[in-house]
Amino acid sequence: MKLTKLSQKEINMAASKRAKAILKLQRGGMGVKELSVRLGISKTRIRQLIEKGKRIIKDEQDRKMIPKMIASGKIGEILLGDVLPTRVFNPLYNANINTVENVSKKTERELLRCRNFGKGSLRELKKTLRRFGAHLQD
Repeated sequence: MKLTKLSQKEINMAASKRAKAILKLQRGGMGVKELSVRLGISKTRIRQLIEKGKRIIKDEQDRKMIPKMIASGKIGEILLGDVLPTRVFNPLYNANINTVENVSKKTERELLRCRNFGKGSLRELKKTLRRFGAHLQD
């Protein structure tokens, strides 16, 4: 039997499927205790997987909404927290900049003044804005 090394992405996908499956069983009427006994996993871990499944489903729904918002011309209403990595989003959030519309009114210099927002974060932000056809002020 040949063992293959799984990539981190494959491991995450498997964990996501597991979390969604447990959430589906729980919504189907199985209690946490019953799931725990049936799957041989602690009740605490079952609760964590249920929460993870809820987050995954919410993220999937959010990702499906973004193209619809772009098509309807509501680009400015897209929340940066849905499209940016946490490392880039948190400094913007702390500066009260949380939508594409808000950030597109700022210049590079203004953004770089935000605490913990550096050149790498700026590069990532610009790349994301280009996906939506938006840009920073000159």
